[in-house]
Amino acid sequence: MLSVTFYSFRGGVGRTMALANVAAHLARQGQRVFLIDFDLEAPGLSMMPEFRARTPPESPAGLLGYLLAGLADRPLPSIRSLCYEPRLAGQLSRSHSEQGDLHILPADARRLGIPARRTP
Repeated sequence: MLSVTFYSFRGGVGRTMALANVAAHLARQGQRVFLIDFDLEAPGLSMMPEFRARTPPESPAGLLGYLLAGLADRPLPSIRSLCYEPRLAGQLSRSHSEQGDLHILPADARRLGIPARRTP
């Protein structure tokens, strides 16, 4: 497993764009890609058209909800329930026979207007 971090002290330097391009390239090469948006102040990954939710997460809490549950000593939600598959994942499955996986853990899906998936 390879972990890559895109970091900068300043905003507006292209960090999210670089992350999105590398993630899309790796997924097109058949890699399994899991993106975590740690930008709690101004999350932007889920605002990019290709990285918007194709299927909404079960819980809209995102990374922030996970961290707050841990701080409050509440049971932690499963990471899988906080993640979603972006639209790009659907495009990859139609255009590449050996596409990879692409999932996103947003900073806080509630702020982005991503509704929770309804379960019966």
